[in-house]
Amino acid sequence: AECDTALLGRIAIALEVVAAGRDWRVRRKLSAPSISTRTTSTPRLLAHLTRISAEFRCDTQILVVALMYLERSLRREPELLKVHDCEHLFIGSLLLAMKFLDDDHYGNDYYAQACALPLAVLNRLETTMLKSLQYNLMTS
Repeated sequence: AECDTALLGRIAIALEVVAAGRDWRVRRKLSAPSISTRTTSTPRLLAHLTRISAEFRCDTQILVVALMYLERSLRREPELLKVHDCEHLFIGSLLLAMKFLDDDHYGNDYYAQACALPLAVLNRLETTMLKSLQYNLMTS
């Protein structure tokens, strides 16, 4: 599966906005990112997201659902950003979206290596996101 580079760029900008604490409503920032939301770390984040999405073999649908999961989690529990890095929360969301939407996926050890995260950290992110979503992965 091939990911949409423009979408990944918008996700990188949205994550920067969320991480800066400017607005947790990712959807609004994603649909019309302003030039002022771009930061010097956005290219690094975009490169990281591009590499991860390629390793995860995720398509546009999975990216969008992961972003929906992140938004829903932060709406329910905004304090998650005090404990976890926004980029890591998105990786947890991406992992859940992969597992929910794709029957052909790898184990967490593969994804941890692809993200350059310890397996225990990735497992904790997955559990944190599941709990914040109240184990409801359905989208509408």
